[in-house]
Amino acid sequence: MSKVCIVGASGKLGQCMIQHALDRGDEVVGVCRQKSVPKLERFKGRITVMAGQTNDSDLIRRAVAGCDGVLTVLVPWGMRQYASGTARAVLDHAPADARLVFSCGWHITRDGQDVYSWKLKAIVSVFGGLARLARVAELNDQVEACRWIFASARPWTVVRGSDLEEGESQGLPVWSGHAGDPVLKSNLVRRVDFALFMVEALTNPVLIHEAPAIVGCQAPSALAHAQGRNLSRQSVRSAPSPASEDVMKDKVCIVTGGTSGIGKATVEGLASRGATVVIACRDVAKGGKVVAEVAAKTESRDLYVMQLDLASLASVHEFANAFAAKFSRLDVLVENAGVMTKGRQLTTDGLEMDFGVNHVGHFLLTDLLLPLLKASAPSRIVVVSSGIHSGARIDFEDLQGEKRWDGAYPRSKLANLLFVRALAKRLEGWHVVANALHPGVVSTELARDYGVVFRVIARWFFRSPAQGARTSLYLTTSPAAGEISGKYFVDSKPAKPSAAALDDALAERLWIETERLVARGGTPATTAKTATASSP
Repeated sequence: MSKVCIVGASGKLGQCMIQHALDRGDEVVGVCRQKSVPKLERFKGRITVMAGQTNDSDLIRRAVAGCDGVLTVLVPWGMRQYASGTARAVLDHAPADARLVFSCGWHITRDGQDVYSWKLKAIVSVFGGLARLARVAELNDQVEACRWIFASARPWTVVRGSDLEEGESQGLPVWSGHAGDPVLKSNLVRRVDFALFMVEALTNPVLIHEAPAIVGCQAPSALAHAQGRNLSRQSVRSAPSPASEDVMKDKVCIVTGGTSGIGKATVEGLASRGATVVIACRDVAKGGKVVAEVAAKTESRDLYVMQLDLASLASVHEFANAFAAKFSRLDVLVENAGVMTKGRQLTTDGLEMDFGVNHVGHFLLTDLLLPLLKASAPSRIVVVSSGIHSGARIDFEDLQGEKRWDGAYPRSKLANLLFVRALAKRLEGWHVVANALHPGVVSTELARDYGVVFRVIARWFFRSPAQGARTSLYLTTSPAAGEISGKYFVDSKPAKPSAAALDDALAERLWIETERLVARGGTPATTAKTATASSP
């Protein structure tokens, strides 16, 4: 391939495709709207930019002239046949022997053999209807665009993408001819890898007249396929490399609250990558069922369950002692467990429940496990916080909500971020990194106290636990994340938290106050002394 035209070049996917094409040594022509040209400034001097509407037939004619391949992002924006107009212009004007590769979503079907979940059908129906009423998008026009493509004799490929996430490349995605294939169940691919698949399709004759639905090669469902279960060889032509299956091999990980929601999805993701995973939870019987379920999915034999009640400081001590007696190392500590009570409740030690479990219990757990984490360095601590922290404040005069309780969950999530900030400073030089994250608005058991209606709404419109676990898995497995500490992540990217979460003085005061609270529970905290008494 020597000359490639990218239609819809200014978007994130388009820019990723530009970079991949340039890396291959291709000459690139990018087409985008005039107002979006500044987005391509970083490619100045390396590509030719042609500005205008992508459904402008004359513009496309000039842009694709002499091109060996055309990569087209089909977007459904507006009510003027934008997607179908763009597709027809490319089909009409691209050179006869040019390879044509288009992008769209899973909702496009070529032969009617795709199987869709009721949730996807509902989302497409609801979003499509609202977008049409607001006159901002027309999903049916994407369908119309693909009808034109499927009816064409040109050498086309329509790449159907799953949910996108940011992050470093994991390699060429896995694909199937039909949505509903078990390999696609994780419904996740990194944007950079979606773009890679598009560019690689230009030179892959197997994909001509195919509509591959793709999923990331390190998604749990893709790794399960790589282990040879449930799928025929014909359903997927691109498989993940063996290394992706054991990226966490010989690593020992703890996931608190690993029996449901984001925690369970994190356990499954780590197990599928070869890690030894300990589920730390209150209900050992429930944990055992999760171990059996995850083992069946991932074929992992390195899954364990151990009792931990973060509402009891004595239980935290018991867990830490039991873990140290059983394991000689600890590479990853994922502090995922959390509660969000509807009314003020107290822990065994008399602490306000949300604050006590979400912050104080994990504070003590980290303290007690630091010797193992340091001995196993490089190692990682990952704390699941929430974007809801932005509206919270720490009132040291009423830390337990005795004077006024109006929901302590936001405050506990701010405490998570302040804890990570102070902890990262104390761990400088030890090769132990600590980061926090917002998992998105996820349908989990945190909503169990909020009634049936709320839980139904959450299940329909919030992120799934698997989607919520993506950033946790990024921070636990990505090489790049192993070099960053003291940061807050959203969608696998560093983000700026609230001003309060960046207040070092507040973080230090909370640290000291938390030590006092732990001491009041019967055992003094020693994290500060442990981390600063001597240099590594």
